[in-house]
Amino acid sequence: MDTTERRRTPRQERSRATVEAILHAGAQVFREAGFERASTNLIARVAGVSVGSLYQYFPDKEAIARALVERVEGEMLARMQDIIARDDGDPRATIGGLIDAVIAVHEHQPELVRVMLTTPGLIDDGHLPDAVAMVRGLLERHRDDVDVDDLDSAAWVLVQSIDALLCANEVQGRLSRPALRTACMRLACRYLGIDLTDEAGGRSPP
Repeated sequence: MDTTERRRTPRQERSRATVEAILHAGAQVFREAGFERASTNLIARVAGVSVGSLYQYFPDKEAIARALVERVEGEMLARMQDIIARDDGDPRATIGGLIDAVIAVHEHQPELVRVMLTTPGLIDDGHLPDAVAMVRGLLERHRDDVDVDDLDSAAWVLVQSIDALLCANEVQGRLSRPALRTACMRLACRYLGIDLTDEAGGRSPP
């Protein structure tokens, strides 16, 4: 989120607590009422603060929603970074860890994520370049394990395609979590030329 959307940046503990209460209430209102029916008055009431206090930090409900989007995206990038930092030399395991981490973020607050995805203008691709850079670094580390030459393009294709699949499934609910994970693993590993043979059974995952 562009920090200029906030009227004030909370610096004291009490101010930070107020912002947290507003964001928590915003998430609840967006989940239960939907974005269109949500209002700053309702969010302030649920947060237990005055509308005037809310306006000190957020000019409108869109700014609250974008702050929540930024938080979800930040959590996703942090989880990805942690998984890549713990890469033990097995690219399939690390890719599986990345997919699990991203799915887990989507599952943490599925109703809120669904509202964000179905409300035009709330989500942009601002976080994707960071994700692409992380995946690019992972592919560089495993250059000898992958069957692609252009690592920049490969990282972009993987991030864009998996992000699109996860977002579409969040809205449509077509695949169960295991099926979604399997689809993402097949998409990533087969594109990269990584063996998907199951160690236990000698088969690719169903």
